[in-house]
Amino acid sequence: MSKRPLSKQPLPKRLWAVVPAAGSGQRMQASQPKQYLQLAGRTVIEHSLDCLLKPGDLHEISIHQVVVCLAEGDLFWPSLSCAQHAKVSTVLGGQSRAESVLNGLNAIRAQASDDDWVLVHDAARPCLATSDLNKLIEHCYKAQRGAILATPVVETLKQIKIAPDRHHTADESNNTPSQTCTANIASIERTLDRALMARAQTPQMFPLVQLFQALSDALSQQSSVVDRASATIDGASATTNRASEITDEASAMELAGHEVDIIWGGEQNIKVTTPSDLKLAEFLLQNKASEIQ
Repeated sequence: MSKRPLSKQPLPKRLWAVVPAAGSGQRMQASQPKQYLQLAGRTVIEHSLDCLLKPGDLHEISIHQVVVCLAEGDLFWPSLSCAQHAKVSTVLGGQSRAESVLNGLNAIRAQASDDDWVLVHDAARPCLATSDLNKLIEHCYKAQRGAILATPVVETLKQIKIAPDRHHTADESNNTPSQTCTANIASIERTLDRALMARAQTPQMFPLVQLFQALSDALSQQSSVVDRASATIDGASATTNRASEITDEASAMELAGHEVDIIWGGEQNIKVTTPSDLKLAEFLLQNKASEIQ
């Protein structure tokens, strides 16, 4: 297959990738982190790395190196074949996603140039399509600003409010008592316009220097908020500062004042979080394999 030429935009020197993989995946309720669960004959993280390690389909585009951020004492990673890949290196992750990614960026900056770019991809997104990755990379290079993959919202979205003095009981819910005995009852605040909403995915791609600064500033701000909160009696309310909302790289860039574009990706790019997600991912990968054959 011939390579599709990229439009005549100046290409950055190198493109890097960071894969945060230090989480424990508690919602999976498994004996090991979800990224190391078996999926279609391999681990979840091996599938997630596949797309990043393939040669680029776009002219002159390929990922220079993938930095995987691991939990301290990770005993699963060394046994994987991808751990020996020439383009893969590892760093110690942090207590949060933002800290892990920042550690990865720190490792990259020792070798990178100021005009390099980086994309961040979830270790538990094993079904990323190469075509979606290429769309994201090409857009960022052409527009010269960051972007993320996302999908439209098709369900009706409700903004809710929590009544802390009201609780579910086993008789009030179809769920099991263990799921509801400590859950506060929520009620609808208002209906949101789903046309203005998107479900964020990964990869998320940004200029390396910009993302490093945005995450550094957000974590520094978050730390100062926690310090102030600990010095007050009702300081917990102070932790509602926007810095506590850094759940992905785009949110750090938003907080820093950068505009982030949306690139519509495929529904198959799911994040494996629960046992049912694992079954769906296996189905999607099997379908993908049958289409290639």
